[in-house]
Amino acid sequence: MANTKISQLPTYTGDTTGVYLVMDNSGLTETFKVLKETLIGSSGTSGSSGTDGSSGTSGSSGTSGSSGSSGTSGIDGSSGSSGTSGIDGSSGTSGSSGSSGTSGSSGTSGTNGSSGTSGIDGSSGTSGTSGSSGTSGSSGSSGTSGSSGSSGTSGTSGLSGFTGSWTVTPGTNNYSFTVDINNTYNLWVLGNIPSGIIVYNATVSVTNNNVPVIGVQYAWNYTGAGSPILLTSIPVQIIGTAGAISTASPAVGTSTNTFVFGIQNTTGSNVTVNYGYLKIS
Repeated sequence: MANTKISQLPTYTGDTTGVYLVMDNSGLTETFKVLKETLIGSSGTSGSSGTDGSSGTSGSSGTSGSSGSSGTSGIDGSSGSSGTSGIDGSSGTSGSSGSSGTSGSSGTSGTNGSSGTSGIDGSSGTSGTSGSSGTSGSSGSSGTSGSSGSSGTSGTSGLSGFTGSWTVTPGTNNYSFTVDINNTYNLWVLGNIPSGIIVYNATVSVTNNNVPVIGVQYAWNYTGAGSPILLTSIPVQIIGTAGAISTASPAVGTSTNTFVFGIQNTTGSNVTVNYGYLKIS
C-alpha cells in the first residue's frame, strides 16, 4: 500500500456502518481513526405523519352544508444540532456529529362539516273530479225516400192574347180596342143578355197603321126577342176577297190597328159585352 494514491484505490460499495475514517488533528501532528457516524452524525428519524381527519357524514340532499375547515399543518420537527468538531489532536479522534432531531408529527385534518338537510317538498293539491258527460239523445229513424216522379213533357209555347169587357150604356155608342202592328190576330166580341145576343169574330193581319187590314170578319145579331142589344157597325179597315189578290187602297185614316164597334143598348140599363184578341203570329 506504500505510495498508492487515493485515486488509484477501488471504490467501496458495501455497508458503511461501523466504518472508520482516518483524520489528522488541526495541527497535523497526530493521526486518528474515527467512526463514520461519529464524524458525520446519524440522521434523525422522520416524524410520524399526522392522522387524516375522518370524513364528514353526507347529509341528506337539500341545502349544501358549509365546508369543514382545513386541518392545521403539522409542526415541522426541529433539526438536530450539529455535533461539535473534534479537537484536532496529533492523532486524536474526530468528534462525533450530533444526532438529527425528529420531525414533528403532522397535524390532524379537520373533519368535514355535515351537509344540511333538504327542505321537505310541499304536497301537491288534489285535482277536482271531472263532471260526468250527459247521455246522448237517440237519433230519430230516417224516413224512406219517395220515388222520383217522371219528368213531364214540355208544353208548347202559349199564344199571346188579351181579354177585356166594355160597360155598354143605354143608347148607341162606339166601343174599341187597339192591337200592335206587324202581327196576325184572331179578334172576337161577345154580348149575351136576356133576349139579346151579339157575336163578332175575325182573322186579320195588321201591317202599318195607315194602310188597310187584310182579313175576314163575321158578325151576327139575335133579333128574335125584341133586339135589346145590336151591333150597328163593325171595323171598316178590313178588306180582302177569298181566293183573290186585292190591290184596294181605301182611305182608312192613320189608326187601322184600332178596331171600332157600334153597339145599341135599349134595355134602359148598363150591360156588359166581352171582347178580346189572340196573337197567332
